[in-house]
Amino acid sequence: MNWIYFQLVFDIILFAFIIYVVMLVARQKHSTPDELRQLLGEFNKAVERGETAARELDRQIQARRAMLGGDPPGQKEIAAPHGYNPAADESRIAESKRKVAALRKHGLGTEEISRRLALPLPEVELIMAMLEGGE
Repeated sequence: MNWIYFQLVFDIILFAFIIYVVMLVARQKHSTPDELRQLLGEFNKAVERGETAARELDRQIQARRAMLGGDPPGQKEIAAPHGYNPAADESRIAESKRKVAALRKHGLGTEEISRRLALPLPEVELIMAMLEGGE
């Protein structure tokens, strides 16, 4: 969560700096290429400082996680349900695609296919869109 706040603050500061540079250039209607190069150099330095700060914050977050023994409560990745088999799910999807394609070839509409296969209408529409798209 801290990373998100840091990223937001960093983006706001970067945006403000860009606006500042644009306004500065706008005031100097006849900027020379050297002045523009100098402004670009300053901008690049500001970006590098921001990236350095982001890396340091990330390092501190990783160190704190290691010190606490992992992610804080509520920050852990969500694990797949016990017994979940992705291959079986892919097989079910492939079978649904095959059945939808077969019924579509017979001229049935999405609602009829949905009813016959006991699949939600949006799922049938998605499968049909995938079939039309060549997937």
